[in-house]
Amino acid sequence: MADKPEKLTEDRLRVILKNEIEQASGYLGGELEEERAEALDYYMGEPFGNEVEGQSQIVMTEVQDAIESVMPSLIEIFAGGDTIAKYQPTSLEDEEFAKQATDYGHHIWWKDNDGFGITHDWIKDALIQKNGFVKVWWDEKDKETRETRTGLNTLAIQQLLADSEVEVIEHTEREAEPEELASAPDGQLHDVTIKRTRKDGRVRIEAVPPEELLIRRDARSFRDDDFRFACHRKEVTISDLLEEGFSWEELEDVPSGDPAELSQERISRYRTSRQDALDRDSLDAAMRTVWRYESYLEVDFDGDGIAELRNIVSVGPAHKILYNEDVGDQPFVSLCPIRMPHRLIGRAISDLVKDLQLISSTIMRQLLDNMYRVNNARTAINDRVDVDDLLVNRPGGVVRVEGREAVGDSVQPIVTQPLGAIVSPLLEEIRGIKESRVGVTRYNQGVDADSLNKTATGINLLLGQSQKRLLLIARVFAETGFKEVFRKILKLIVEHQDAPRTIRLRNKWVDMDPRSWNSEMDVSISVGLGYGTKEAEAQGIQMVLTLMDKIVLYQGGVQGPLITLKNVHHAVEKAIQAAGFKDAEPFISEPDENAPAPQPKQDPALMQAQMMAEVEREKNQGQLQLQQMKMQADIKARQMELSMKHRMEIQKMQMEAQKAGIMLDFERMKMDHQIEMDQMTMQNDVQRSAFEAVTSARLKERQVEAQAEAAMVSAKSKGNGNAKEK
Repeated sequence: MADKPEKLTEDRLRVILKNEIEQASGYLGGELEEERAEALDYYMGEPFGNEVEGQSQIVMTEVQDAIESVMPSLIEIFAGGDTIAKYQPTSLEDEEFAKQATDYGHHIWWKDNDGFGITHDWIKDALIQKNGFVKVWWDEKDKETRETRTGLNTLAIQQLLADSEVEVIEHTEREAEPEELASAPDGQLHDVTIKRTRKDGRVRIEAVPPEELLIRRDARSFRDDDFRFACHRKEVTISDLLEEGFSWEELEDVPSGDPAELSQERISRYRTSRQDALDRDSLDAAMRTVWRYESYLEVDFDGDGIAELRNIVSVGPAHKILYNEDVGDQPFVSLCPIRMPHRLIGRAISDLVKDLQLISSTIMRQLLDNMYRVNNARTAINDRVDVDDLLVNRPGGVVRVEGREAVGDSVQPIVTQPLGAIVSPLLEEIRGIKESRVGVTRYNQGVDADSLNKTATGINLLLGQSQKRLLLIARVFAETGFKEVFRKILKLIVEHQDAPRTIRLRNKWVDMDPRSWNSEMDVSISVGLGYGTKEAEAQGIQMVLTLMDKIVLYQGGVQGPLITLKNVHHAVEKAIQAAGFKDAEPFISEPDENAPAPQPKQDPALMQAQMMAEVEREKNQGQLQLQQMKMQADIKARQMELSMKHRMEIQKMQMEAQKAGIMLDFERMKMDHQIEMDQMTMQNDVQRSAFEAVTSARLKERQVEAQAEAAMVSAKSKGNGNAKEK
């Protein structure tokens, strides 16, 4: 029969804690540590250990190439814009709070913390070492600053000393100089040096190196129902621990040495030797390093039979406990590019191509050795050849040979067959295998010189398949990693921030007070995981804008029931971002929140009749304008024709005037009169035609308007009839 639970002593707790750490996955000499250390070596292109002296030792970088080809797309997805996730309201009261929380969460991610650096390191750790880890916690540190103030009068010094955040370090009182008496009525001035201490509680986020995080070997996830143990081990200084609030008496007997320093993974990352790791003691006692273990352990500490989650801070190889408190949640979030069902530890991109790096390196080594032997062939000789002469390889050199035999009988090269024709297809095959495993092809990267010879359909199929692999990785990262980070950010600020905080947001200073927010709001991912390329995204946005134009026209403005000013603003903002501009603020302003209310919705039949009437009216007006333009063109053409005819007649008259000068003036006057009469007749004809056309158009327009009015009356009568029926 099991013993009744009892409250744990510190010694018993330390035994349990030490056992969990030593049994954890990722601890010294474990399988996971070896695999991750090997992955780092492959990424850095380190030798395999099978090199032969005197032969090629080249190392191909298939792992590095694969990871660096994936990184740009993933970074563009998660760091290409300002918004990664959005908080979703769970009730009507949460609607406005959700928008504020979204803005504040991203301010914490990008501004308070190095969002880009965290994203880069987190993703890269996952691609190389199976899992990337991020730690999210509330850091309640006091921020200290030193200030020196001179020439303060008595009132100013009193106000300064009344501030509870201020501590005086140096204070000097002096008599005011004659030019200073205006600011010192009592003739006394003060020079002070102060220390100001402010409470600076913030959400802190950092990417944790995988070798620093220890987890249970059977861990499934970091969710509450699966979590049992995790530990963040980190080398820190005594000064760091003193800043945390621990005392010198607690730390002075903690030894510096620890087996964690000999971690193969740590050595692979920093390329240090084991001896270097042991010889780094500082002569400054405050800068002496020790290993800090921050453990989150489910254990029945209080003896009530129910295990609770506790945060335990211990130091040194003996795990001296400095801190032990009950907590509500653990701070770690994991990323894994290739998830394994029911396991926290998955597979990395490096796992997919490590064997290819070994194979391609072996082939390249043999190819280079073969080329060396082909270019520097060995020679077979007999005892009649002077070896010293043969070893002197210079143009015009002489090799002495005894006897009368042909030189070929005494000196014969040993021919080595070149391997280039065999090796090239093999290397191409390896490249194809790598591309199919990783999902990034030469077409993605635009580096295939023969891509123009491929069909567009075939290339699009390849691109589609490769993009699906990358988008799957991005979706896994979004749903299992980034979403959880923003969920923790919301929970921490709601629980710990006890006063409003003023931040600069879209060129405005706004107050963020999360105390009234709902910490259980859900998180949705807002990054573009379904577009594939920026070009496709831009095309999609353009389609949306075109559709919005039609809806705006249908509803009669931008404040309708389907589309509002905010909808239009959001669409234009996305279009600006798709064009390559990160910030849309310089191009478009936010809509006025006090905009007029939407107009009442009209009857659809009436709206249709109005639209048809408007279309017909525009059609008639267009036809009338075309007729007027045609008539004007005819007038100009007729005028040009008459003018040309006039000039020709004048020329004819001039020729005849040479024969009969007396009749010249008379004929000219007669011709001018005739021209005037013709022009008047022509103008009368044109005006009459224009009048008839205008009259006809107006008659048609009135007919259309009458039809439209009849349609409106009919629609209204139908609407009234329907209302009566109801």
